Amino acid sequence: MSSAMDRIFILLGLIVVVNSQDVGSCLDTIILNRHCCNYVTSEENEVILSECLEEHRESHSCDLDTCYGQRKGFLMSNGTIDIIKLEKLLERDLENYTNIYDVVKVKCLNDDLGAYSHEDTCYLRDIGNCIEFNIFANCPQWIESDECMNVKDTVEECTKILS
Repeated sequence: MSSAMDRIFILLGLIVVVNSQDVGSCLDTIILNRHCCNYVTSEENEVILSECLEEHRESHSCDLDTCYGQRKGFLMSNGTIDIIKLEKLLERDLENYTNIYDVVKVKCLNDDLGAYSHEDTCYLRDIGNCIEFNIFANCPQWIESDECMNVKDTVEECTKILS
């Protein structure tokens, strides 16, 4: 009996590992192929992200996410996320993409973000992963190239894993 239970736990462990790798590759696909979605972000966001990337280029911790959150004003000095402020910022940033805002609000500000965790991430990065994924999953216009059409297909497959 014990060996049968051991096999079940090993099988369950393998399923979790495989699913985790799928989530990781989905998130990596989005991070590496942002150029495929013709989504317009504000100049302010681009500048803040660029500055934080420059300051924390080598960091594998959540320093980049912390920098971005503090500069946007939704991460308080004690590390608490002001969800109301974040929601208002997202509403403003996504004003031309209300369908994306609606999805992001439900999935990233109210749902469990465990599906968007990648390795040893912080909660702030999980929120960022969720927002980026859902922008891509609802991309208003894909760049017409073989590479980007493959990315689009991958993102569609990833929505099955992350929904």
